[in-house]
Amino acid sequence: MSNDICITLDYELCLGYKTGSVHKSLILPMEELVKVFDRYNIKATLMIDAAYLLMLKKNKDKYDALENDYNLIVNQLRGLSENGYSIQLHIHPQWYYSYFDGNEWKLDFNHYKLSDMDSKSVPVFFEESKSLLESIIKKKVVAFRAGGYSLQSYKDHYNLLVSNGIKIDTSAIPGKMEKSKYQWYDYRDTPRHKYKFSNNISKIDDDGKILEIPVSTVSFNPIHYIFLKYRIENFHSFLPFSEGQGIELTYPLNIRMWNLFKQLFRIKIADASIDGFASCLLPLIYEKYKIISDDNIFVILGHPKGASAKSIHFTEVFIKNTIGKSTYKTIEEFL
Repeated sequence: MSNDICITLDYELCLGYKTGSVHKSLILPMEELVKVFDRYNIKATLMIDAAYLLMLKKNKDKYDALENDYNLIVNQLRGLSENGYSIQLHIHPQWYYSYFDGNEWKLDFNHYKLSDMDSKSVPVFFEESKSLLESIIKKKVVAFRAGGYSLQSYKDHYNLLVSNGIKIDTSAIPGKMEKSKYQWYDYRDTPRHKYKFSNNISKIDDDGKILEIPVSTVSFNPIHYIFLKYRIENFHSFLPFSEGQGIELTYPLNIRMWNLFKQLFRIKIADASIDGFASCLLPLIYEKYKIISDDNIFVILGHPKGASAKSIHFTEVFIKNTIGKSTYKTIEEFL
């Protein structure tokens, strides 16, 4: 029975050829989401891409546009933190290797995962990014989510988290596996409930110092899922506020088509999400999750950059129907 609900939002720009603007990808959609959350007096957890923040800070004195972006984000995060929203750490390493050409960001696509970085660079950048985020909100950061969920591929991830004072990780998406250029993880045997781990994120270790709070997932027959997606998108437009492009569009067309074709023959593992059409499936995923899991935490994933007027509407419908039956919490409330 799921009695607690935790909404986690990856606060980041788009990571493909077009990053999208800070205003349309972060500030505006976050403002619209907060209007809904505040109506029901609930607080979300924001996983902040502090790698991007760090690069903004390092370059803002060179470009007025970056200084404006930095100030917009800092002001929003401080306001949310002061109003009870949880601000936690998220890192997409490609930002450390990207640059601003005076008009737009030129993203690096060879360092998408922590494991793509030089092993000596990871602890340095991780600590620097975390410290910057803490200096902005004047609070300690205790939770982390790896970019692309790819924590496993960085072999020393446990010590990295422990040495930086991280007490909670929420990178796991149980049932899913991906081994590609941009993502590398295998969560097929990962528990669906909260648990402690040490050197292996997928194995319970009650003596471990990190509490894993995985994103809630359920399985669908692939044809049924595709039918639901088609039916929903045929009646509703989920055009996001952001004008950016996702990392998936950097793959050649033939690879993208092959990946779509393979989905017809694989059990679909769907995460609880407020992004796009998935927001409409939240009630169904919530009910399925209560049946398959004895955990009392329903962890929802989302991205401001993926928000649209319609997805926010369906998110509010879900909140309205669950607010009296469940307790909405931020992630550190589970410590």
